[in-house]
Amino acid sequence: MHPSGDIFATAHLAATSCSDHLLGLADVLSALYATYTLTRGAVEAASIGCYLADRYIDGRERVRRTMNYRLAAMRERVWLFKDMHSTDSVGKPNDAKQRIADFARGAGQNGFAFHDRDGTFNHTTGPRSSQPPKQSH
Repeated sequence: MHPSGDIFATAHLAATSCSDHLLGLADVLSALYATYTLTRGAVEAASIGCYLADRYIDGRERVRRTMNYRLAAMRERVWLFKDMHSTDSVGKPNDAKQRIADFARGAGQNGFAFHDRDGTFNHTTGPRSSQPPKQSH
């Protein structure tokens, strides 16, 4: 499957997450710290959706951003389970590393460069797009 198939699902998940955080925020407006953390979650989810759906980028950049967003989640999964010693976490870091390797292979198959600088961080798929296109008035 082409990486562009994930774009809509990822943006939809971000929008759903944002609305869920805002609904939760509405339920707990009287709680001081919950208000902050729920607002932050909503803003982060909304910003991811905006970043992925930026009108100034082309389809290739949209795919690159989505792939990097997914790779960041996989890196977090590696870090989350790396030091856990429960039976539930056995093998999960290796599963995530395998998925990262699958992304690297998929990136190459679709004409993206994949950079693996230290084995865990800095996985990116190709160069960023240049400045947003100038709009004519």
